[in-house]
Amino acid sequence: MKRAAFEVLRDNEGCECQDWMDALIGEYGEIVVDAIGEDPYDVNSLLSDYWDSMDYEDPDTDICFTYRDWAEYFINWEHREVYDKLVEVSRKLDKIKLLTE
Repeated sequence: MKRAAFEVLRDNEGCECQDWMDALIGEYGEIVVDAIGEDPYDVNSLLSDYWDSMDYEDPDTDICFTYRDWAEYFINWEHREVYDKLVEVSRKLDKIKLLTE
């Protein structure tokens, strides 16, 4: 679920908490139910807590932020472009490391 929550932020610039929760439930409902359950009160309460307090370490960049921080990072397309370039460079470095080992 953590990756899905991150994907929503990456793909929807300028998300606020409620937008993020709605999109996450709408796009990844089964994953949310598996992770949290079906009770709407529990889901909304936990996701709201996750927004402010759960860290997500992006495996593509090794950067770790809360979901709120990721949302602020992805607030505009320029930041998304920088992120995409960082992922691209990181992947190239990983390939180089493999070739030199």
